[in-house]
Amino acid sequence: MFANWVFYFKGGMRMKVKDGDVLVCSSKDCNVELTVSKVCDSKTCGTGCDIKATCHDKPMTLKKK
Repeated sequence: MFANWVFYFKGGMRMKVKDGDVLVCSSKDCNVELTVSKVCDSKTCGTGCDIKATCHDKPMTLKKK
């Protein structure tokens, strides 16, 4: 199993996600949780992907377990 990595870059946050990770976002109006159900790249599935996810123009973060 590999760890999750977070990379910062101009305009947002890029994170490494894997199957089962939960991304979260909160605002004054709502709370959002998204579960990663499948991660694939061009050659294999389940190995993880780099993504940039936003909600209400703010970066989503990985939910702490």
